[in-house]
Amino acid sequence: MPDIIVGLSFGAHTDEGSPNYHLAEAVDIAMTVFPETPALVQPEIGRIETDRGRLESYEQVYTVAEPIQGKNNIKPDVDTWDAIEKSLEIAEEEDVDAYEALYVAHPAHVSRVMKTGSYLGLDGEPFISENRQWSSEDSQWWVRGPMRWAAKELFLARPYCHLKGNTRRLASIPEELQDISQERFS
Repeated sequence: MPDIIVGLSFGAHTDEGSPNYHLAEAVDIAMTVFPETPALVQPEIGRIETDRGRLESYEQVYTVAEPIQGKNNIKPDVDTWDAIEKSLEIAEEEDVDAYEALYVAHPAHVSRVMKTGSYLGLDGEPFISENRQWSSEDSQWWVRGPMRWAAKELFLARPYCHLKGNTRRLASIPEELQDISQERFS
């Protein structure tokens, strides 16, 4: 059984039929299968759950960030890394030992989600629907189609995740060892 369910949005659209609407439905299913497990979701999914009147039926659903008003739509102020990191912070505040996660994510997103969770010390399994929809009208250009997504993943998101993960690892290296490596490679 997972310690937490992490629901990650895919774009900014929240209308019925959007990828986020399907992700909210998947969070519902996950919460039905694991009713005692807290769910931590990004604002788009939280807004859908609120609009559908679903949040009241779950005791343990948390939104990992408050939405901020964006140029064309309401956008979350967190990326994938921040969403998972904030999920872990909320779990800790709620006295939940989070080691295993069930990730609710778009099929195109789930690989990076799992890698990011791994960097943050979380083991996880994907919980995805077969829905592979794209939001052609979304304010976030990278979720409008598979080619745009691939470009963002390859040239921006994955290198960013890798660098952020390595920076985090470097920060955990004792100063004496950092000094030695700096002298050796200077």
